[in-house]
Amino acid sequence: MLEFAIENGNEMAIAPYSKQSGLSSVSPIETTFGWGHIIQKEQLPDGRSNILLEGLGTAELIEYISTEPFRIAKVKKIDQDRTHSSDPKFKEMIEEMLILTKRILLAEGAEDSLIIKMNHIANHMYPVDFIASMLNYDYNKKQELLSTTDAMKKAKKLLEIVRTLNLRE
Repeated sequence: MLEFAIENGNEMAIAPYSKQSGLSSVSPIETTFGWGHIIQKEQLPDGRSNILLEGLGTAELIEYISTEPFRIAKVKKIDQDRTHSSDPKFKEMIEEMLILTKRILLAEGAEDSLIIKMNHIANHMYPVDFIASMLNYDYNKKQELLSTTDAMKKAKKLLEIVRTLNLRE
């Protein structure tokens, strides 16, 4: 599967199995998921690989082209509203999310080097999605957030989640 992705533009989707998975030959995946560009591949001695995937957005499953030997699908890339990226209120929310996320990760035992690198997230193309991917919280809320295309609405939703997670610390 990885070689196929590399041969076809280095793009790959990361889709979790649906919570409604039943007993079928092909377990259903969520219809909205993240996708990205493979920027690094490390071949392991046992034949597996570690990859570094740079997230480039979200996509929606349209239909399967094939399910054997792995899933190949027709997808629609979802345009994200980025008009708020220069809005001072949006930037304030990102800064608060970063502070609270660092607290959460430190409490979970994250290394200092990760916390220092997080300072660059504010300049990331999709800072809210990046922060959301680092945290462990309710699966359904994560999928709802992933499906939200308005950056300001997404930031408000995640900020509430991060504040709630901090109250537990």
